[in-house]
Amino acid sequence: MTNKDKKKKTPSKNTNNVLKHKTEDFQKTIKDLMQELNLKETVIQEYKKQLSLSDKLILKLTHQVDSDLQTLYRLYENLIPTQLPYIPDCEFSYKFLSSPRGAGKDFYQIIPFKRRNFGLIMSSCVSHIVSSLLFSSRLKLAARTDYKNLQPHDFLLTLSKEINEQQKNTEIETKIDIFYSTIDQKKYTLSYCLVGSIYSFLYSFDTKKVHDLQPLSSSFNTEQLSAVKSHKINLNPKDHLILCSPGVVECLNEQGEAFGVTRLKQVIHSVEEPGAHLMKNQILYAIKSFYKDQEISRDQSIFVMEIRDKILRLT
Repeated sequence: MTNKDKKKKTPSKNTNNVLKHKTEDFQKTIKDLMQELNLKETVIQEYKKQLSLSDKLILKLTHQVDSDLQTLYRLYENLIPTQLPYIPDCEFSYKFLSSPRGAGKDFYQIIPFKRRNFGLIMSSCVSHIVSSLLFSSRLKLAARTDYKNLQPHDFLLTLSKEINEQQKNTEIETKIDIFYSTIDQKKYTLSYCLVGSIYSFLYSFDTKKVHDLQPLSSSFNTEQLSAVKSHKINLNPKDHLILCSPGVVECLNEQGEAFGVTRLKQVIHSVEEPGAHLMKNQILYAIKSFYKDQEISRDQSIFVMEIRDKILRLT
């Protein structure tokens, strides 16, 4: 091999310098990347620390909210009447099942007026907040001297105005289903105003007919309620007024099928003997058999009033 060939194969000085600079650049890049990686690792550790603290705080708040909700459920259940006032010639039977989720809070009450005259109310609200608004509005209305003389539509219109005033400038959804009626036992008439989805029926054992009490308004809205009037129905012996909150009809079984109005009417027709307790128990048994061990998504209330037989009353 000639000296000329050896010179060609020997790296030049410039080449060595280029390689050296590239090596230094690579080392610097690697060092920068390592520093950046360490910084990101530090940030990640800080995030993990903050996330752990947030998890503990959320868990603490969740336990507190659960505890507060359970307390609220117990307080609300104590508001539901466990005993109703005695009303001559009428038999009442009722059942309230509270939803573990706390949705669709129900309420019902018998309101004695003057002799042989009383009021009956059932409501279902979307939340505890709305139910509390309704409850406080009713207390304010009860303080008025003329509230016992109000027709059902005037009663609900006044309630609506009071609730709207209380929740003004808020974003609370005031979805309320409510049935209110007054019963005059001297004339045996029922005047009622129904708003929303309280499923209401008047059933006669003598004729075996179910009369649907249709809602007069779909919304508890002051403007809509100002346009409705109370309906009046004559009552006869062995007539049964049956009220069910939305949770009864809308409950779902394992297949996701709703109990529905048709099944409810079939249960009413299947009761062979008159009696408020018998009717209520039959409906309660039917819905529990339908959804079995499923958790109910909202409160369920069943209320039955039977008009006693006039012959029995005279006896």
